[in-house]
Amino acid sequence: MRVKLSNKIIYNDLITIILPVYNSEKTIKRAVKSIINQTHIHWELILIDDGSIDSTISIIKKIKDHRIKKLFFKNNKGLVEALNAGISLSQGSFIARMDADDISFPERLACQLKFLKENKSYDLVGSQQLIFDDNTKKILKIYPTKNFFYLAQLYYFSFIIPHPTWMARSKWFKKHLYHSDNMYSEDQELLIRGSTSSNYYLIEKPLLFYSNANVSLSKKNKRP
Repeated sequence: MRVKLSNKIIYNDLITIILPVYNSEKTIKRAVKSIINQTHIHWELILIDDGSIDSTISIIKKIKDHRIKKLFFKNNKGLVEALNAGISLSQGSFIARMDADDISFPERLACQLKFLKENKSYDLVGSQQLIFDDNTKKILKIYPTKNFFYLAQLYYFSFIIPHPTWMARSKWFKKHLYHSDNMYSEDQELLIRGSTSSNYYLIEKPLLFYSNANVSLSKKNKRP
């Protein structure tokens, strides 16, 4: 499958980054900083605090950037509700995902935006990620090890596209949204549900540092 990925064209499209936060006092500053440092400057960041009980809220309130919107839930409502709230508030033509203990590469938004602008048949694009140890800061591995593309009307049981690396067209997210009542993880359920009318692509290039704390949490929360 041949796709275009030019490094010469600069686009001015607004990108919304949705970043749910829960008890992330140790990592939220670096996550936000990685968005502020993006080479693509036309973005809005929606921070959704999902009822944190540590100092996360006070840290978020001190972050100053006119492109950042802040939403605070009084109680913990869960990832799905936080993500859907962010989608409903989004103003961008494209929506990107990120978690509070991950770090986006400076060129992440620019790279994914160019892909979607130059490959209009694709609805969503992800990338490889570098998994790192949050204590030692050492890189543990790259995941996935190669690129994947998934075409509509072909059934797939699962999709190898790391959730925090997603960027999709806004109309795609607003059409599908996340479901909380499902037998899969919220990201896999969404991709499977939309797969018959959507095309997905994974860029063979790391664009995000992924904390191994997320790996441990996902294994802990996996359904038996």
